[in-house]
Amino acid sequence: MHSSNQQAVQVLAVMLVLAWPTDAGNILEAANSNTFNLLCQLIQLDDAEHKLPPVPKVDVNVSKALETLNMTLADEKWIAIFTKKHGGNDYHDSFPADKQYPPEWASKWQGWIGALKQLKQDKGSGDKTIEAFAKLDSSLKQLAKDKLANAMRTITELEQKKTLLDKDLAEPAQTQLRPTIKTALFGNPTKTRANVQKDDAFKTLTCTSASSCCEDAVPTTKATTVTATIACLCAKEAGAGVDGACGFAAKPTNTWTKNSSPTATMLTELLAFCPKAPDTQVSGRQLRHVLDQLKSSVRIKSGAGYIGEFKSTNCDTAVASGLCVKYTGYTGEAGKGFNDITWARSLSEIAAKLISREEAAAAAAAIDRKLRQSTQKQWA
Repeated sequence: MHSSNQQAVQVLAVMLVLAWPTDAGNILEAANSNTFNLLCQLIQLDDAEHKLPPVPKVDVNVSKALETLNMTLADEKWIAIFTKKHGGNDYHDSFPADKQYPPEWASKWQGWIGALKQLKQDKGSGDKTIEAFAKLDSSLKQLAKDKLANAMRTITELEQKKTLLDKDLAEPAQTQLRPTIKTALFGNPTKTRANVQKDDAFKTLTCTSASSCCEDAVPTTKATTVTATIACLCAKEAGAGVDGACGFAAKPTNTWTKNSSPTATMLTELLAFCPKAPDTQVSGRQLRHVLDQLKSSVRIKSGAGYIGEFKSTNCDTAVASGLCVKYTGYTGEAGKGFNDITWARSLSEIAAKLISREEAAAAAAAIDRKLRQSTQKQWA
């Protein structure tokens, strides 16, 4: 029984060897389809509206209303600090630096002056809240003053937090978003998937074949765009390459002529295989997710990093070599990693700024809600 089991195992092993694909050492069709689909999601950024996510406005009027009420409870000594002449309407509109006032007053001065002017304007206007506050007896007035002081402290803290968000809310600049994205995709802020040129996509004059165009160093100087990366992963050099390496339903009609630069028609035909995306806003988190997947796809072998399918020697599109971009010196570490690929660095910076903006916008919206709640609580 034992002997027969051994024979069965040996027969099975022979069958498995015989059944192994004869092209196991070569690049197969659709080998780069997953990476191509990720790169296409980047190309689709050019189909987006390139509008930044909206930023909610924080309603500062709610705090102004409380400041005006707070001023109705102020005594004459306090009000005299802001007036140039006792009982007059001529105010110190800017913080008087020559006075020995606490330095933290400087940031609050304009709000106090605005509240005092508003109070002067509202007196006699029939505002029932202001009239009621003005008629409070001393004990109730002190209670109201304490309550308002607590509310103002809360509101001041919220407004300070909002100010800290302003930098993140200002980035990226709307005027720079589209040019930065298009340059990362096509190498030129005026080009599209329909008219990109070789000199846009590949930033070097020495790029004269698939093997030379698709071998770069980090930081990159040749295959600096998403378009160039797609060409290196999907184009077939005449007579040697793989048909349909990127999983195309129909084979491209334009090939990469051997020992020549890529043609514009070859580039635009490959980009045409990327489906159009609906007009949507650019999402920082979605962009970050795609970039993270592409970063994870880079394989490091013998001191170089590869995006795309690599077997041996170089990325010359031959079935036994590679349809890929080779990054010599790639280690994955800072200075020699994914963000040292030109297009990846630009898009990663955009993603980081968009994520910061999205988070800041959510925080600003929360602050606005808290401001309103704080004000409504004081009116209750």
